[in-house]
Amino acid sequence: MKLKYIIVVAFCFVSYLCSSQTDHAFKKTRDSLMALPDDSAKVLQMIEFFQTYRESEFIECMKVAQKGLELSSKLKKFKSKARFLNHIGDGYFNMANYEESFKYYYEAYKLSDSIKSPFHLGLSAYNLGWQTAIQQKSYKDVSYLYQALHMGRQLSSDKLILMASNALGSFYTDKYEREKKRSDFDSAVIYFTQTIERNKTLRRFTQAGALYSNMGQLFFFDKDYTTATFYFNK
Repeated sequence: MKLKYIIVVAFCFVSYLCSSQTDHAFKKTRDSLMALPDDSAKVLQMIEFFQTYRESEFIECMKVAQKGLELSSKLKKFKSKARFLNHIGDGYFNMANYEESFKYYYEAYKLSDSIKSPFHLGLSAYNLGWQTAIQQKSYKDVSYLYQALHMGRQLSSDKLILMASNALGSFYTDKYEREKKRSDFDSAVIYFTQTIERNKTLRRFTQAGALYSNMGQLFFFDKDYTTATFYFNK
């Protein structure tokens, strides 16, 4: 027992040291970033910083994003401003503060439209569509997701096409589960299949695997357990 106790204490101490070192490195990186002159290079580095640390240092990254929003607005870097608006919207969405997330997503949407930036317009439309059509189950309004898909096809953007197609598949799966309309089932199959094949072409096999699981769930809702098992196995 004594040896086990020593090993546990040692493990906790090493974990504490590793955590402290990581925290110190993060704060050093953040402080160095914030000390940079207020220019375009700083805006881009703030975006990269947010994307790098948002999973592990969420609260601090939200503070950086707010400062990035202010700076990009001051410098009239409107595409960067749209990115920060979407990032902050994501943050509020993850906190289940959907009123605030919608506000930031919609501001990004309007800004992207005004500056004629199709990619950022498509990304903002995707975010709005995911929240309204899927998270809030507003089945009457799926137009934002279709707009995101349209933007993706116009730009030949794999990112937008894959996100929007998968979201539409999820939308119609959820709608089919609740309303049992065959047209919704067929639509979900079409969008999931298209997304799976595009991921396979791009050799994104992990993403394709997740979509096979989505397809399995759809057939599970249809009580076709043999086909559902087939897709879960894939």
